Amino acid sequence: MQFTTILLDFDGVISDSNSFKASNILEAASRFTSEETAIQFSDYFTTNNGIPRERKIFGYFEDPEQAQNILNAYNSLNKNLHKAGLTSGLTEFLDENKASDLMVLSGGDTNEIKQYLKTYNIDQYFSSVMGGPMTKDEHMIKTGPLSNALFFGDTMYDYNIAMKFDLEFIFMYGYTSETDWEKKVPATIKRIKNFTEI
Repeated sequence: MQFTTILLDFDGVISDSNSFKASNILEAASRFTSEETAIQFSDYFTTNNGIPRERKIFGYFEDPEQAQNILNAYNSLNKNLHKAGLTSGLTEFLDENKASDLMVLSGGDTNEIKQYLKTYNIDQYFSSVMGGPMTKDEHMIKTGPLSNALFFGDTMYDYNIAMKFDLEFIFMYGYTSETDWEKKVPATIKRIKNFTEI
């Protein structure tokens, strides 16, 4: 089936970046909190993948200066995001589906994602990059209803977005940080390890 619109999450769908970012947020938090707090926060941060970093950091830490320092450190560490490679089969998938309107829908920072796409020379495939600091909900409300649309995600948050906005959904598990996803993802949802299985 040819979809009019195909939405792709970034971390764990376009880029194998979940573990890279998990390491970075732990490092950033460790610079400005105790080791115990840094570990607890990094667990919270990665458990809530898909939500913009600003909301997670400033919602977790009461001291705005401390939160800003952690955010700045995290952003700085993520300047090496290009070290996280593309997911298997992605470029072939993009080439085969360039007739569809391809968009990125992510909680990751919009500018970081755009730079990453340019670095890997795949930015030309995407009509838009919808990332943080806006949430996926906010982007979908702003975009308006999409008919015949498919969303690739790697978290239950992505699944919930798909259900809320009436999108077809495929769960990609090969790079996910979602724990116990086998039990959480409904059996009716198509699951793929990576794009080579499409």
